[in-house]
Amino acid sequence: MSSTNHFTYLVLGAGSGGIASARRAAKHLNSKGNGDRIGIVEVTRSGGTCVNVGCVPKKVMWNTSFIKEMINAAPSYGFDFGGQVKFNWPTIKKSRDEYIKRLNGIYDTNLAKDNIVKINGYGRFSGPKEIQVNGENGEKYTADHILIATGGRPSVPDIPGKELGITSDGFFELEDLPKSTLVVGAGYIAVELAGVLHSLGSETTMVIRNKQFLRTFDEMLHTTLLKQMTDDGVKFVTEASIKSLEKDVDGKMIIATTNTGEKLPPVECVIWAIGREPNTNDLGIDKAGIQLVGGGFIKVDEFQNTNVPGVHAVGDICGNFLLTPVAIAAGRRLSERLFNGKSDLKFDYENVATVVFSHPPIGTVGLTEQEAITKYGSENIKCYNTSFVNMFYSVQVHKVRTSMKLVCLGKEEKVVGLHIIGDGCDEIIQGFAVAVKMGCTKWDLDNTCAIHPTSGIKFNEKMSEFCSTWQYSIDNPNCFPKIGFTKVCFMSGNYTCASSPGFSILSEELSFIYYGLLHPDEIIGKYLKIKGSEYKVTKATNSILNLTNTNNGRGIFIFRSLPLLFIGIYNDTFRLHVYQREDWFQKIQEIINGVVFSITIGTTSKVHEIFKTNKR
Repeated sequence: MSSTNHFTYLVLGAGSGGIASARRAAKHLNSKGNGDRIGIVEVTRSGGTCVNVGCVPKKVMWNTSFIKEMINAAPSYGFDFGGQVKFNWPTIKKSRDEYIKRLNGIYDTNLAKDNIVKINGYGRFSGPKEIQVNGENGEKYTADHILIATGGRPSVPDIPGKELGITSDGFFELEDLPKSTLVVGAGYIAVELAGVLHSLGSETTMVIRNKQFLRTFDEMLHTTLLKQMTDDGVKFVTEASIKSLEKDVDGKMIIATTNTGEKLPPVECVIWAIGREPNTNDLGIDKAGIQLVGGGFIKVDEFQNTNVPGVHAVGDICGNFLLTPVAIAAGRRLSERLFNGKSDLKFDYENVATVVFSHPPIGTVGLTEQEAITKYGSENIKCYNTSFVNMFYSVQVHKVRTSMKLVCLGKEEKVVGLHIIGDGCDEIIQGFAVAVKMGCTKWDLDNTCAIHPTSGIKFNEKMSEFCSTWQYSIDNPNCFPKIGFTKVCFMSGNYTCASSPGFSILSEELSFIYYGLLHPDEIIGKYLKIKGSEYKVTKATNSILNLTNTNNGRGIFIFRSLPLLFIGIYNDTFRLHVYQREDWFQKIQEIINGVVFSITIGTTSKVHEIFKTNKR
């Protein structure tokens, strides 16, 4: 075989993951000057599903429907268009297609700049590390490493009349907006297309096999979205599947028959959005000896290796998180490992954020409530919820609610799931995803000063109120774990000292109680005034703060901070010790012995008494 037909790295599929991996490989191999060659095989336009018939054109259409919704809201904000606003589908289709074409050209230009050889044609394995392009008589290519990144395609049910429906690919070929549409499916593609079509004026019906769609998402999300879409006028046929399609007597409309024999009202367009399947059926997988798993996906290990040495796979073809950023990240890490000596580098599939561009959109990262309960046990999971009307709708009759949920684990209340549905959450989720990935706790969110007025502030404001204010604690004894500790805050003068969610000790000698947020490190070196006496705060160790009365050396202040318990009195200096919660009772008994003034454990009855007496 000619040396021009051998590559160091040969990528099968010029989609997001394949191109990202090829270009990262080129970055390292080209700089070495060893004559390494990189090739990429593609039968269609560069960019793959995402650029051509997926994320990118879908977002253009979502933006289009978003503008339509802004126009609907405009009169409430004082705008009067005089009935002159008209929507022209062919105009946006032309603009969208031109944009995609430009992106195709940019991808090809970048490949050429990186000295990556693009081989136009359909590639199949003809051996373990050999690719044949364009059939049995086509050219053969070998490589030291081969990456399979051929993605997936929309599924179509094998029923009579299936050809009368189109897939999500066909949606982008529509020359005009259908007057009526039947969307069959319950995943994010079905939800997104139904939302766009309905918003732009197509009478839209969704057919789903169960009672709910988006069933892998948190229950709060799909329940809220179903209600909102129903309120907006989208129709639903639940617990049903389509068994046949046929033309009506005029041959213009399509009639769908369900599994119960019911004939649904005729529609202009039927869209199959029942899932996607991997492009492995015509890759010559058997000739390469590559192992598959259920559904025809390629089996890979945590480093994207198949069972065949030197053959790798990334993206939708693997069936794990069918998301463009995942394919890109996994592809780049693979090239770093193969060609830049980072032998342990791999993609971390935990806490991958995702967005559904529904109406309103959904943003989510981490575990659902049910997943968290299944993994850790219900006794270790606590959820915080809030729901409100976004300020944008404050002057409108039409109201759309935003809902949020935090799924927290254990005593430290580590955030293991964060879910939002509402305007702007597609952008909001990115920042929170970083925090969740870093292992943030609810206290970290509570202790962050939020931006006002925004929707994101509710993760600080409303979630803190849920089980952090005194009134809530009094009215809801469940907020007091076991014998009654909860989050408390002490304020004196201009300084507010706040504890975090968990256990606390109360002193009757405090002037009053106030809710606020301040980490103990922020009061080191400052002075607090309590009942007219001044106390200086100093740091003794990483786990101890000293509060010393500047007049007589006495200390009377009690404080607690995440995730441990601060308590203690030693001689004339009040020392705030840190103890694990499991040890709190024994330590309290040791330290309270001999105390000269009253210290009371915060039971619900005592908290109520202090609250009534000292609230300001």
